[in-house]
Amino acid sequence: MLDYDINQYESTLTIRLHHAVSEADVLLLVPKVDDYLAHHKRLAGVMLISRDWAGWESFAALRATLTFLRDHHQKISRMALVTDSLLADHIPIFAARFVNTTIRHFPYNEEANAKIWLVG
Repeated sequence: MLDYDINQYESTLTIRLHHAVSEADVLLLVPKVDDYLAHHKRLAGVMLISRDWAGWESFAALRATLTFLRDHHQKISRMALVTDSLLADHIPIFAARFVNTTIRHFPYNEEANAKIWLVG
């Protein structure tokens, strides 16, 4: 399960994960982001928050995430991964080969700093 909020004033999407990302999570989120982007030029940033992010529940969940990034990365300026998970250290390096979005990892207790960077 995830919780999300699209802040129209800051043009940001905040996602709070409570478990590994499932395909259903991504499929729930895509139409919400698409609807926002139909009325706005871009998202200034996406912040993913999870104390101990467990990655993806399945290969289908990973594929859905990669499809989302492929289809949306040019409309997202920055992405902040706010987590103590070691997996997040590798995401910016891996993703830089495929997306134009700037991705940065922040420790879980630095959510405020991540937010400042995201909208800065």
